[in-house]
Amino acid sequence: MRGTTRGVQTDFDGYFEIEAARDEVLNFSYIGFKEQSLIVDKRKNYEIILEEDSQQLGEVVVVAYGTQKKQAVTGSIPTMWSKSLEEEQNGSPLKAFVGTVAGISMITAGGQPGSNTTIQIRGASSGSENNKPLFVVDGVPFEGDLMDINQSDILSLSVLKDAASTSLYGSRGANGIVIITTKNALKELAQVKTRTNFNETAFFYPHIKTNTNGQFSFNFTNPESLTRWKLRLYAHNKKAETGYFQSEIISQKDVMVQTNMPRFVREKDTITISAKVVNMTNETKSGLAMLMLYDATDMKPIDSISINTQNSQNFVCKPKESVAVNWMIAIPEGLQGLQYKIVAKSGNFSDGEENILPVLSNKILITESIPIWVKGNTKKEYTFENLKNNTSSTLKNHLFTLEYTSNPVWFALQSLPYLMQYEHECAEQTFSRYYGNFIATELINSNPKVASLFESWKNNPAPTSKLNLNEELKTIVLNETPWLLDAESDELKNKRLALLMDLNMMKESMEKSFKKIAQKQLPSGAFSWFEGGRVSAPSKL
Repeated sequence: MRGTTRGVQTDFDGYFEIEAARDEVLNFSYIGFKEQSLIVDKRKNYEIILEEDSQQLGEVVVVAYGTQKKQAVTGSIPTMWSKSLEEEQNGSPLKAFVGTVAGISMITAGGQPGSNTTIQIRGASSGSENNKPLFVVDGVPFEGDLMDINQSDILSLSVLKDAASTSLYGSRGANGIVIITTKNALKELAQVKTRTNFNETAFFYPHIKTNTNGQFSFNFTNPESLTRWKLRLYAHNKKAETGYFQSEIISQKDVMVQTNMPRFVREKDTITISAKVVNMTNETKSGLAMLMLYDATDMKPIDSISINTQNSQNFVCKPKESVAVNWMIAIPEGLQGLQYKIVAKSGNFSDGEENILPVLSNKILITESIPIWVKGNTKKEYTFENLKNNTSSTLKNHLFTLEYTSNPVWFALQSLPYLMQYEHECAEQTFSRYYGNFIATELINSNPKVASLFESWKNNPAPTSKLNLNEELKTIVLNETPWLLDAESDELKNKRLALLMDLNMMKESMEKSFKKIAQKQLPSGAFSWFEGGRVSAPSKL
């Protein structure tokens, strides 16, 4: 609103609402478009279309609270980082800011040395000595003496003015906002507790006793996804009387982080990690958001090799709204899983999410094998033609092995995991899983020495990475990069094989597979490829 400190920003679809008197002038502006004005009349609804202005658009900086021009124009968001502040060495961070950023001034009462100093933001205040900007330190409005803040403790300083400050903090931000982020906030941000349990179902079985009024209460552990849940309760007593209740519950926090992550990434990918910081309170919240990256196998930080060097961002979020934060990262080669941690903190409010993304390779494993049969006292030559005559520019040789055994049973056991770990639910692969577990059970039961050997391997302690603890992620990675198993030590391979050949686990797997096969069988005796499908003639018994 021209000549006032009132102003608003539109929502995502371009809608806005503002109180205005008749004959007041509304100014409309956006980066890369020509500014327009209109005089308020008796109408209540207006439709404004801005024209593109290629002459006006300069370099653009994307920050958590919107998109602004980097040039020092009205509505810009100047920012100084700790390195620039250290170079200024003025003793006061505000003095360094005043000397560097256009539109910021310091006024001394009476003009005498030692008098009280007031910071003003030109374009946001009328020039009166009392019109001080709002200072926000680590997400909390600050009323103390800014001179007490050590310049070396400051991570960044940012300024908001004009409509941007008013729309975020109302009348409190009418004279502009100075956002200060300290290095201590960065340390606290790294210690924010993250949510890690994202199960889609929570099952609980409480033993409940009512009071004299028939009322009761109980507790249960809910997964940590911040979303809407369907609550279903089924109760019964000793008389077999039952009751059922269904409702919806919402799990949320005052300040939340909501991510939008891909299902997987590939080596050498360059991607933008996006998340939302949601403010459910009735006050504007400002703070810091940070992305941390780790190798999922050993939890070593990999921010430096993922170009995630500037991993923290300031954000300002209005009440009951959300803002986007983004980081561009590169996926290094040789990574099996990417452990990410996204956290946000504003004052005493914080939230974070931690999970693993499988990293898939751009390579395809091609195996060529030749069975070797050589009689005693004879010599025979074998040639791998595809290996010898391959001219591919991207070929990378992985492994060349020669296997010999005098015990065929051992070869059979080593081959069975291929069948036992089929991933799809079609009739063919379901039966293959059943067949593999059945053969392994018979071989182990008929060979006591093999059974005792597996038992010793199973009890042998071996380091386990976070990636191996997540069966779904491990399956995705191994399906795409099966050669990773070749890099394991003999101890790890033996332990993995022994765990897979556990008799109790194989019995349970056979029972599940048999039930699934039975569900696919039709009255005619034929099997459909999938449950509920049509008859597949060749599958009749």
